[in-house]
Amino acid sequence: MKPLVKEIFLLRALACLAVVFIHAITSLNRNVDGNAAFHHTELIAGLSLLQVLLMFGTPMFIFISEFVLAKTYHSSTPAHFLTKRMKYIFVPFLVIGFVTMMIDILQAGSLTGKQLLFMFYDYFIAGNFNGYFIMIIFQFYLLHLFFIRYVQHRFSPKAVLSVSIAVNLLYLSYFNFVDPYTFFPYKMTFLAWIGYFTIAFYCGKYHESFLTFLNRYKYMITLTLLVTAASLVFLHVSGLYQEIHSKRIDIFIYTVSLAFFLFYVGTKLNSLPSVIVKISQYSFGIYLLHPFFLLAYRNLLNPQLIQNDYLYAFVYLVFAAVISISGSILTVFILNKFKAGAYIAGKVGRPLVQTEKKAAVSVSLEKQSV
Repeated sequence: MKPLVKEIFLLRALACLAVVFIHAITSLNRNVDGNAAFHHTELIAGLSLLQVLLMFGTPMFIFISEFVLAKTYHSSTPAHFLTKRMKYIFVPFLVIGFVTMMIDILQAGSLTGKQLLFMFYDYFIAGNFNGYFIMIIFQFYLLHLFFIRYVQHRFSPKAVLSVSIAVNLLYLSYFNFVDPYTFFPYKMTFLAWIGYFTIAFYCGKYHESFLTFLNRYKYMITLTLLVTAASLVFLHVSGLYQEIHSKRIDIFIYTVSLAFFLFYVGTKLNSLPSVIVKISQYSFGIYLLHPFFLLAYRNLLNPQLIQNDYLYAFVYLVFAAVISISGSILTVFILNKFKAGAYIAGKVGRPLVQTEKKAAVSVSLEKQSV
């Protein structure tokens, strides 16, 4: 069994936290919608800006999935490569998707056949529920097979990266600026994420060279991250561009620079906090299950409105995150005690052996300095 990359645990945990807090803020906004006590427009604007800055969550997950795949299987894939992922990734996507759809149907009351068909399209084709990234990852599995057989040996990394990033940005440009309102499920096609795929593929395949790159260009990476984050803030505060979704063009640059920065930071850490490792191990289940706990919290458990809006928002978000994350982890843990449990919310990830990884990172950095 090949060793795990410590930095991936950090990226995966932070991406998971970002997704949870994005949805927690949405839950907070729905909870106080129309409530006269919650009237600070500055607070609402600040929460919206925070959501924009957290939009790296899903793209980071997509980046991580291909990085791990390329590092492990950059020349060939084992037997039952797709079958195993169908069982423990795609089946949970279908199960949680149908459960989510049934909850929405119950909340809506009676629905016509046409409305039910539209809801099915909305969930499983257009990807308008939190598990949509799984469909993208499955396209990446197929693309990975195609890539290692027909692309990587025929074209240079520079050419592939240049073309794929250009295609990705042009594709997103059309749907961001030319035709933003469309029935076509543009975010579900691999073209909306192809740049993440190729960058992650080469970073994973040439892992040691990637670490050298991070050390050599650490200041440029940090500067790029600061500039892109500042541009997100400026565009949102100025009102020039206030769309809140992960398919924005600037989110692409922001996410890649953040991934590189966090990767570099991760290489400098001797160990990771156990809570980060635990969240990373259960991230797939948290991603799928946390909306159910947010729904329960908003309807049943959230605290009464506090006179101070800022204090209420802080308390709401902290409790929403803690309850949804801990509830998801506990649920996945219990489900995995049963054979069929992994088909509902996925399997628990492999643990990280910190002492072994510490030695491995030290050896890696020594090689880079020679």
